Amino acid sequence: MKVLLDSSTLYSAIAYDGNESDLLKAVIERHQPVISDYVLEELRRNFSRKLSGHRRDEVLPNWKPSPPPARSGRWPSTREISMKRGRL
Repeated sequence: MKVLLDSSTLYSAIAYDGNESDLLKAVIERHQPVISDYVLEELRRNFSRKLSGHRRDEVLPNWKPSPPPARSGRWPSTREISMKRGRL
């Protein structure tokens, strides 16, 4: 199963030990993790703001974005996702 985690969950999983870290390990071991370019960029921004250079480079994984879904050829925007969930 493909699993997409949001940047907050990924940040917590990488920066701290806890539930999010356990979740990320389980996803990596049992499923196919998927990361969009938007989530990856947001994750890098969060690490840049919260950690200094050497520590940031140590913690931030060298991940590449997953290809977008074949049907649309692009990742949905946050607005599109929110509209599907009935939040806008």
